[in-house]
Amino acid sequence: MTCVCARHLDGSVTTFICPVHASVDPCLTMAQCTGRRRKGTIHNGVCSHCGWGTPPAPVVVELHCDMKTDCVKPITMIDESGFIYCTDHGLSRRSWKYCRKLRPFELNRLKRGETVKRY
Repeated sequence: MTCVCARHLDGSVTTFICPVHASVDPCLTMAQCTGRRRKGTIHNGVCSHCGWGTPPAPVVVELHCDMKTDCVKPITMIDESGFIYCTDHGLSRRSWKYCRKLRPFELNRLKRGETVKRY
């Protein structure tokens, strides 16, 4: 498959968009190459025709207790090694390793797939 900006010997232009140009506003690229008016308009950084420019969906990670694989209780605690636990398993873990309650902003960071700065 050839790119939308590829020109043929007879002067015609191919109307397929390659992955390289698809990341750069496909409606504008198609309009520039075909000489036609673009189909969409940009409102708040998003194309009204193809949706180009929309931010990616936020990542939500499902957290599980690291003590037992079948535990379905919500995560509330973290130990000094970075393992996360529900309240029941965190309290039992506390008997042989330092384990503390997660702060709300730390729990939100973990749900977004980010790391906690300090265990």
